[in-house]
Amino acid sequence: MPKLSGVCHRFIDANGLRVHVAEAGRGEPLVLLHGWPQHWYSFHRIIPQLARRFHVIVPDMRGFGWTDAPSGGYRKRELAADTIAVLDALGIDDAVVAGHDWGGMIAWLLAVEHPERVRRLIAMNTGHLWPKAKPEVASSVLRLATYQPLIAAPLTGRLLVRRAMLPLVAKQMRAAGTWSDAAAASYTDQFDDTDRVRASVALYRAFLLHEAGPWLAGRYADRRVTAPTLVIHGDADEVLRPSILRELEHHVDDLRVEIIPGANHFVAEDVPDEVSRLLLEFAAT
Repeated sequence: MPKLSGVCHRFIDANGLRVHVAEAGRGEPLVLLHGWPQHWYSFHRIIPQLARRFHVIVPDMRGFGWTDAPSGGYRKRELAADTIAVLDALGIDDAVVAGHDWGGMIAWLLAVEHPERVRRLIAMNTGHLWPKAKPEVASSVLRLATYQPLIAAPLTGRLLVRRAMLPLVAKQMRAAGTWSDAAAASYTDQFDDTDRVRASVALYRAFLLHEAGPWLAGRYADRRVTAPTLVIHGDADEVLRPSILRELEHHVDDLRVEIIPGANHFVAEDVPDEVSRLLLEFAAT
């Protein structure tokens, strides 16, 4: 496991899983939810700053890092239930919740389905629950369609995750200076475990088979986020363009959007000082 000064680790029994949780700091609880293909260490460049003000809680998602990787349970509502179970196990009634990538989708779900548990919401380079079938978001949809069905496919998914997608992403992020060699190795090495490769396939398959259609059809059209919300989005994200955020204000009572020029998808590692500043400024008010 990667080491980070000031961070301690524990394992919690939650929702039938043995969940790994990294923790740092004292104060009000701040939960960080990672995305694919990472684990708690994806926030290593912002945890030290956040821990000066907050009790930072970073669980590994089901199937990632050092949390159990069962064969099922990868619908996003199930992953949100895992997060609620972690909070319950820690005795935390509500928290500031921040998520990136798939962790951001879980954070949105927590905010609409468990509003009493989310004090403030931060979404970083992620989609949301109110996608619009409009031309300005077509480019993002097309980019997603180039790889998500392949990952979700029974025959190609496992090979693609381990031998194509991961090496490509790691190479790009190392070249950009976003991931260090050690960070890239930590993210990719977890997939030496075939159960974690299977979990990635299940994560995308659950989305395409069970979630994408209902979300596009307006499953959450009548649901609103009442918690104050900050959206941070690097505008150099090659898949999720900032255009996906248009009209989001119609579904959030108190919304602030910060577009960071030149920042890529892995925004917390690409521009950690800016992300830390925005998080602290927003979450501490």
